[in-house]
Parts: sequence; structure tokens; C-alpha cells
Amino acid sequence: MRREFKANRRMPCPVVPSGKRKDRTRAAGAAALFLLLIVTAPLLADDSVDEVRAAETGFAKAFADRDVKLFSTYIAWDATFIVRGKPVRGRDEVVKSWGDLLATPAPPFTWKQEQAYVDEAGRSAMSIGSVFDPEGNRVATFTSYWRRENDGWKVVFDGPGAPVCPKPK
Repeated sequence: MRREFKANRRMPCPVVPSGKRKDRTRAAGAAALFLLLIVTAPLLADDSVDEVRAAETGFAKAFADRDVKLFSTYIAWDATFIVRGKPVRGRDEVVKSWGDLLATPAPPFTWKQEQAYVDEAGRSAMSIGSVFDPEGNRVATFTSYWRRENDGWKVVFDGPGAPVCPKPK
């Protein structure tokens, strides 16, 4: 038995039933989208690092300005902070545990981010930096972990880093 194909005058290939044509079109569209994502992912990651840097800077500024309301907006609802060596869970509890630190007229310490890294998917980040006493002496390091949410980057884990080793005398 001989198979016959209807030739399309514009294309020298067999006519494809419309259902298969849609499948091929969808597959081609998906492949094009995949390639676009591969090409643009590094560009998005660079923007994400800048966003995390801005979030960490805003978080530190809210603390320095004693703005409890703004400070709390940077904390994820399910955050865990290590406060005085113990885990404190949830935004409200974290803000409450930092209450005495936020109640003083001047901040008892400040921090400055020095490095930021974002995962390949652009959903999680790590921020690393230094902690300073009121006189501006570097006294410790910090590491904060961030998550991208609909309304921006939020801290999900935070705690004290390593103390700075004293200089030899």
C-alpha cells in the first residue's frame, strides 16, 4: 500500500494536521522562551544583587533612624533571628525582641553590607558585612539571608556573625 502526502505549494513537506501544528508551535514557543531565560538570567541576577544591596541598606537605615514601622517591613513574616544566642521566630516576635535596641535615642550599633549573593533562580540571597559600635569600631560581622517576595526582598534568617579578633598589642 502506497502512502500519499498532500504537498503544500509553499513548503515541500507533508501537510500536518492542525492539532500537530499547534503542538509544534507550542514546542517552538517554549524552546524560544527557554533560550530567552538562559540568555537573560545573568542580567536578572545582577539586578537582583543590586536589589538585595538596596534592601540591606534600607534595613540598616531604618534601624539607625529608629523607625520601627519601616524596620519591620524588611522582615519576613516567618523570619528567624538569633537574638542573645536564642532563636526568635516570626516578624512580630523579632521586632518585639529588638524593642530595647530600637528604643534607645541612638543606635547601640550599626551595620554595613559588604557583599551580596543571589541564587540562580533570583529568589534567595545572602548578605554579608560588618557591625560597628557607636564609636565606629568594627566589632563583628553579620550574615543575613533574604527571600524575594511579591513586595520586595525580606530577611528570613539573621544573626550575629563572628566577633572581630582583637589586634595584637
